[in-house]
Amino acid sequence: MLKTYQSGTVNTPIVDYSFDILNNVAQGSHTKWSIVYDISNRKIFFKTLAFPLVKEISFSTFDFNCPEDPKAWNMNQAGKGNVTSLFVNFSEELNRQIVEKSFAESTSEFVANLEEISRTWQYAATVTCAN
Repeated sequence: MLKTYQSGTVNTPIVDYSFDILNNVAQGSHTKWSIVYDISNRKIFFKTLAFPLVKEISFSTFDFNCPEDPKAWNMNQAGKGNVTSLFVNFSEELNRQIVEKSFAESTSEFVANLEEISRTWQYAATVTCAN
């Protein structure tokens, strides 16, 4: 599919075509999300298994300086289009909810004990910003 695109014979927009490629290599319920990066325009497009409408995040609107509060948004929820404005300040509680739900939804793939799950969601609070 990449060779076909590079040949210039594809009329599909590049983001849509990229999702077509990802759909062709998806592993059924094992593929939880698909992500397309548009580096030139500082955008990320994604969809999840449970919510397959394409969503977009524009990184041009975020301030990545250290004193700024980190932002977060649960990507596995309904919505479509640009979801950048839906990001909120990161909190351990939001991270805990997302991580615990992810582990619960993945029990057919692997099993983790409560200590492992707790360490996973608590880890983010240990990360510090370095200038």
